[in-house]
Amino acid sequence: MRFNGIYESSFGHTKAVKFDTSYYTDFTRQEIVSRGLLRSAIEVPTQRNIEVTLVVHDRSKQGLDKKLRDISDWLYKAGVSELYSDRNPNVYYKARCIAIDVPTFAGLHATFRVTFSCIDYRPFDARTNQPIGNATTDLSNFTFNGLHCLNDMHCLFVRDSITVIPAISRNAYSISGRSGTLRYDDSLAPMGEKALSGSLFFVKDDGSTDMMTPEEISERSHAVASWLVNSKRASMILDSDTSRQYECEIIDQSDLVFDKWQNGEMKVKFTLQPYCSDVVQKSTTGTYSLSAATWKDIDLSSIVEVVGYTTPLVITVKNKSSTAINDLRIAYYDENNVEKVMRLYDGQFSLTNGSSVTINSTSYDVAIGSTNALKCVKMGDFPIITPNGNKKIRIYSAQAVSVEVTVQFNVRWV
Repeated sequence: MRFNGIYESSFGHTKAVKFDTSYYTDFTRQEIVSRGLLRSAIEVPTQRNIEVTLVVHDRSKQGLDKKLRDISDWLYKAGVSELYSDRNPNVYYKARCIAIDVPTFAGLHATFRVTFSCIDYRPFDARTNQPIGNATTDLSNFTFNGLHCLNDMHCLFVRDSITVIPAISRNAYSISGRSGTLRYDDSLAPMGEKALSGSLFFVKDDGSTDMMTPEEISERSHAVASWLVNSKRASMILDSDTSRQYECEIIDQSDLVFDKWQNGEMKVKFTLQPYCSDVVQKSTTGTYSLSAATWKDIDLSSIVEVVGYTTPLVITVKNKSSTAINDLRIAYYDENNVEKVMRLYDGQFSLTNGSSVTINSTSYDVAIGSTNALKCVKMGDFPIITPNGNKKIRIYSAQAVSVEVTVQFNVRWV
């Protein structure tokens, strides 16, 4: 095993022979009953405990005693840390050591059990540091501005609805005397915002079903209101899909009611941007030798197969030659698979050896180092990739140079 970045084997002749946990966790069921009718049922995950059995050996009694003290210090002083098992190095738990049993000795061997308590019942993916959803996860819950509604704010979220397809502003025209409307190609039609509504049910921090006191409810309501309001527009990741994130905020009024839930139910409505994006960023970097006034293709299909919605690119071009670049062009393909070109060229544009220009299609910025270079855009729009377009860009320099090109993007989805 590995805990707080340290393997048990680093202490010498120490081995974790058992690592006992369940992929599924038990639940405490809480039912909401009104006038004798079951209105809703909530299952609150209980605490996950992990038991590890360690076997320790040393050449002397004194050495064994010292090793046991060192291991105890390691386990207790680490606090809440990442705990890995040898079976799956790609998954970890957020845990702390809460108990070390009295060792059983056999000669110069000591065997003892260590109990860890997880502050989050879910396992985490080590590659993305995101919680892994499983059959026992309440998939309505969410993380907003880095805080989980249940694990951090002690509120269980029950979703009422979420907008799947937002309102779309299509260009349609009526002609007098003709039935229906005429449609014209509007390429990327503007979409309205989405909405996510539901209720946050206050639960005890320890996961028990005890009734909260009025003071606890008041304190919780202030904490939750502060979290939601002060976060402003922030990232939201739903437990039902931890691979994607929304940009959202609270705009509408939220009321705290007690007619269904003794600890208080806070009705909330989030306003979401019309698209979500992958949490994990796609990125590729390559060095290319450009002939003067000749286009070079950069294929992005090797790092992305499917694009759910028009996705902005962040492109950084670094000049690795002694010759300065004073005319740089980047070609991309729009929603209709038509090639478009952004050109950086004017009397002040010069990309010298070792300097970089970054074109950010998310924030609509162009910068050479820390200097704003938006005025150097001679023509064109910011580069994108689209569901229907060719998944490549092309780069051009008026001078023969060697450049390093980095392309980054978070694929968007409706």
